[in-house]
Amino acid sequence: MAAVVVSLASLDGAAVQFFLENESLTLSQVYFVNNFSDIDVLKNYKSALISVDFNESSKACEIIKRISLGAKVYVVDAKAPASKAAEIASEVMLNGLILPSKVDSFDGAMVVATTPTWTVGTKDAIKLTKPQNDTSKWLLPESGENEEYIDEDELLGQAPAPAPTNPDDCEVGRAGKKACKNCTCGRAEEEAAGKPVVLTQEMLDNPQSGCGSCGLGDAFRCASCPYRGLPAFEMGKKIQLSASTLDADI
Repeated sequence: MAAVVVSLASLDGAAVQFFLENESLTLSQVYFVNNFSDIDVLKNYKSALISVDFNESSKACEIIKRISLGAKVYVVDAKAPASKAAEIASEVMLNGLILPSKVDSFDGAMVVATTPTWTVGTKDAIKLTKPQNDTSKWLLPESGENEEYIDEDELLGQAPAPAPTNPDDCEVGRAGKKACKNCTCGRAEEEAAGKPVVLTQEMLDNPQSGCGSCGLGDAFRCASCPYRGLPAFEMGKKIQLSASTLDADI
């Protein structure tokens, strides 16, 4: 016998005829298996037609495991429409068959595939050869006296100097500094006369500041600023104080 037909479901005569024509066989060259207990004979054939109901996937899996190595296998579900061929192909591939494909020339759910030529657990050593004269590697240049190095400072270029964090005046908030260049609060005159700056009623009625920091509060005022101790205020707007605060400061 040259081939085997396993029929555990209803077998369509058209499927058998298609199988015989594609494998150039006659009916007398085919061995038929109708019982699940006889599927072990599959290991003796290199060409097989298997007709199963894939709703019973467990039986289909067992049949596929019995097929001999390197065999060509036609799998058909006689009860299924042709549109189910893709599902059958996925099923048989998951169970070990190689490159299953739908048989377009058959009007039904049929796929054709092959069994692997190796058994489960087969292994072989991988031989790796070292390439000769491999120029694809990056090599560092050999150290020499004539090597030129780049000055990392030159890479920065002429970067602009950072702007000063404080204006060029009395260094707001720092004790012991001089009055602002454009001082209008009277501190410059008092320093020239060697006297401390004293807060006056006029300075309360119309507060001014050359450095622009006197009205911001003590955190921004000079150590000898006459407005130290007063709340923040707006330039040119009268500072409102209680009588007791005014008597103590003047």
